[in-house]
Parts: sequence; structure tokens; C-alpha cells
Amino acid sequence: MRALQWLGSEDLKEDDLMELAKLFSQEGGEALRAAINAQERWQKEAAGWTAALGLVVEQSAGSQALLVKLENGTCQEVRPVAEAELEHADFVLRGSESLWRGILSGQVDPVGAVFMGKLKVARGNVMALSARTGAARLLLETAKGVLEGLA
Repeated sequence: MRALQWLGSEDLKEDDLMELAKLFSQEGGEALRAAINAQERWQKEAAGWTAALGLVVEQSAGSQALLVKLENGTCQEVRPVAEAELEHADFVLRGSESLWRGILSGQVDPVGAVFMGKLKVARGNVMALSARTGAARLLLETAKGVLEGLA
């Protein structure tokens, strides 16, 4: 319930804020790819899923984007990209910096955020993405751990 209550607010305590730029860097992308591939659980959750995912953080000074390429239970690549490079991605998820921080801190449920229109599926079919909810949640949980390790 706490996560859904938070969705109406755009303010988190300074202590809760994470430095997203570290995750959306080359180093962060490589660390995320390695962490995803190291998990047996990921290989099971994402078996049969081949897709290119774009994660976009909307900021007042522009946006940051991360491309995540998945192939049948493995993560082939994670790298920062210009937003224009996401035009061929299968799925693109867009949200404010505050929302992404909430998701990666565990304060916001990403599925709830999608259904409430806070996390936008800018490209791709929501129903097709919902078939991979377990893998998507695990990807975000792994990103949280990577981000904490980069701090």
C-alpha cells in the first residue's frame, strides 16, 4: 500500500534518492549485465524472452536512456544510449527521475506504476510485457542491487 500511496507524490527524502546516473553509465550497464547473467533465477524467469528494452529517465535537463538486450534467458548487452537509438526497441518504459528512484528503492511497485499511468510503456504492448512481469521485476531488483554496489 505504501508504494501506491507514494505514487501520488513526487517527493522522496534526500536519503532515499539514488544516483541514477551511475546505473545509466557504461560501468553501470556492464555491472547490470553481469549481475543479471549471474542469476540462475533470471535464466529461468527470462527463458524464451528475446527483446530489446529501453529504460528512459525523464529529467528537467533532458533524459537518460539505457538499452537492455535480452536473448532467451541471458542478457546480451546493457548500455547507455541516446534516446533516438531506442526507436527499434521492443519495449520502452519512461518515467520521471523521482519515479525511477522510487522503483529502484523498492518504494514503488513498477506494475502498479504502469497501470496507474506513472510509468509509461512508450513502445510495445503492455499485455506482452505483462507476460514477463516476473523477469521484469527481477531485472529491476537486480538494478537496485547494482546501483547500491556502485554507490
